[in-house]
Amino acid sequence: MAHYERPSPYNYTLGGIRLWVNELLDASATPPKYRGFVDLGCIEEAPFAQAIDFQEHFCASTGTRVKDRKIVKEISSTITVTIVEADPENLRLFFLGGDITDVAASPGGGSVTTEVMKLTGTERRILKDGVNASSVVVEPYGGGAAFTVTTDYVIEDHFGHKAIRRVATGSIGDGDFVEVDYTHDVLESRSFNPLTQILKTAQVQFIGVSDTGQEMIAQFDNVQINPTGDFSWNSDDWTSFQLELDILDNSLAAPSAPYGVIQQLGAGQNI
Repeated sequence: MAHYERPSPYNYTLGGIRLWVNELLDASATPPKYRGFVDLGCIEEAPFAQAIDFQEHFCASTGTRVKDRKIVKEISSTITVTIVEADPENLRLFFLGGDITDVAASPGGGSVTTEVMKLTGTERRILKDGVNASSVVVEPYGGGAAFTVTTDYVIEDHFGHKAIRRVATGSIGDGDFVEVDYTHDVLESRSFNPLTQILKTAQVQFIGVSDTGQEMIAQFDNVQINPTGDFSWNSDDWTSFQLELDILDNSLAAPSAPYGVIQQLGAGQNI
C-alpha cells in the first residue's frame, strides 16, 4: 500500500467497480438473518450521488436581505447501479422477487386442465404452457363431448409452442368459448415470484478497484434496494437495468458510523 503526497501522478485513477449485496431476510431474529453476500457481477456504472438540502434564512433589518443562517434540512446518498448480467439473482433484485426455486426439466411432465379461450374466425390461439404440448383435448365451455381435431380445429406449431385454430366448417361456432386440456414439457429454470418482497434492505460493499491508482472499500449496513428505470430485453445494445441503493441512517446500530465506513486503501494493494 502507498499513499502519495499531492501532487503526484500516482493519485490518478482508472477505476473499476465491484458491488456485493447481503440481503436482510429477518430483522426480528437475534442476530438478524441475512441471505449472504452475492456479487452483482459486471457493473457498467455506479455513480455515487449525495444530495444535501439546506434551509436558509435571510434578514432585511437594514433594507438589504442578507443571509444570516443556513442549516442542513435533508441528507440523502444513493448509488445508481447499471447491471448487465441478467442472471436470476440480479433479476430477482430488480423485480423485487422472493426466493429462487430450481425447476428441473420434465419432458411431458406438466398438465393443464380447463384453459378457456374464445375461438373467433380462424384466428390462432396459443396455448399458455404449450411447449411441445400433446394430448390436446378441446371441449365445449361448461363441458360436453370433445370436439374432433382436424374436423373442428387444427393444432399448429408456433415457436415451439402449440396453438389451435378453429375450422370454419366444423362444430365450433364462430366466437364460441372452449375449454382445452393438454400435457406439456416443463423447462429447466430458476424461478421466482416478482413483487413479493417490495421492501428490500441489505448490507452493501462498494469496492473501488484499480490496476493503476487509488483503491477503496465502502461498507454500508443499512441500504434500501429499489429498481429504477425500465427493463427492456429488446434493445439495440447489451441488455441492462438499474437498481438504486439508498443509503439509510443506521445510527441506532452504529452511532459512530451512521452512514457506513469508507476505507481508502491507497495504491498498490491490488484488491
